[in-house]
Amino acid sequence: NSTFSGLENVAWNANDRGYGVLLDDGDANTTVTKNICQLVNEACYQLGTNGSHVVTGTQLVHNAAYGASGAGYALVNAQNATVKNNNGTECSTTQIAVSAVSVTAGGHTFKNNNWRTGAGSLIGRWNYDSTVAPFPQPAADKALAAWNTASSETGSFTIDPTYVSAPTDFHLVNNSALRRKGDD
Repeated sequence: NSTFSGLENVAWNANDRGYGVLLDDGDANTTVTKNICQLVNEACYQLGTNGSHVVTGTQLVHNAAYGASGAGYALVNAQNATVKNNNGTECSTTQIAVSAVSVTAGGHTFKNNNWRTGAGSLIGRWNYDSTVAPFPQPAADKALAAWNTASSETGSFTIDPTYVSAPTDFHLVNNSALRRKGDD
């Protein structure tokens, strides 16, 4: 059991197969909370990789992903993950991706996340084959309503978080519509 927490933790511009936070090879019962990840080449927050041991019981809570070339949040080889009160904003490929391996493992909870794209309405990818290209994750193919149906997410939305000055200041402005949208 471990916690990776604190607004001091900022993963920024990790070039050449860079991840923000990658939990892998059997990491279990880890809480990742109050972190900012931006401008990475792969996923900002990724649970598991192809061929790794399953990552179990992870909680991703109150994190921000911004402008990743891959996914904001990716469950590649995960079981019983909790993804709630997070903000995925303007990630190029998809805001959230869950592989077929993770769908089969099951037990996931998705709640009160903001999945905001820079353009278009497709926010997530559910049940994708993580063993074939494109790597790391394929493009989003689900709008919010279809994502909610597939993932059973409740309380999600797609609103502009209105940061003070992204990508340098990720505080929310006082009148941001994102304020008080989470459940804790």
